[in-house]
Amino acid sequence: MCRRARWIPGRGPSWWGSARSATTRLSSPPARGPANWSYWYDSRIQFVGVPQADEIRVVWGSVDEHRFVALYRQGDRVTGALAVNGQREIMKYRMQIGRRTSWEEALEFAAKRNAAAPASA
Repeated sequence: MCRRARWIPGRGPSWWGSARSATTRLSSPPARGPANWSYWYDSRIQFVGVPQADEIRVVWGSVDEHRFVALYRQGDRVTGALAVNGQREIMKYRMQIGRRTSWEEALEFAAKRNAAAPASA
């Protein structure tokens, strides 16, 4: 089994933050939002924000190709983002989550990024 998790000195392994985020109900994400990542075989999995969601939508890439970004919505705000092999994409959404961007604005942001991306990406 090939698995690595990032260790943050003084804060414990990254999965502690994941477990805390998954079990703690937050009324709103922190300013930058929690973030964690891990390698699973040939995939890099990253999550930013909080996992509670009324809706989850893939906004970039393809689940079938194991390369995508999905946004998490709670109420009218984007609250989280999950990326599989989308390292460059997810950090843009972390900023959106930290700014408490509305769901509609996050979807517009994703559409503009997708439209500006080269066809081969």
